[in-house]
Amino acid sequence: MIAETLEALRSAPQSEIVVVSVVPVSSVGTAAVKGLPGKVIDLTPEEFPQFAAVTQRPRVEMWSSRGELLLLRVIPNYSGASELLNEEMLSARS
Repeated sequence: MIAETLEALRSAPQSEIVVVSVVPVSSVGTAAVKGLPGKVIDLTPEEFPQFAAVTQRPRVEMWSSRGELLLLRVIPNYSGASELLNEEMLSARS
């Protein structure tokens, strides 16, 4: 559900959204990673912990073109919270 929302935001007319997923190199071949929209950056086991330590994973970050953090949320694993996150992402974009 989250991947579909990200893809819809990215492909909207006049969208300036860039979707980037950062994953450990060990997960690059998995079906879940292959289904992610946008660019996937794979980090080595040595690099990944410093980037993952900011907050829980998986998470969604939305940044403005000026480098301001608009939204930082953990992706929930149940549908009610996923729907709320979808609404928050649409609100942050607007």
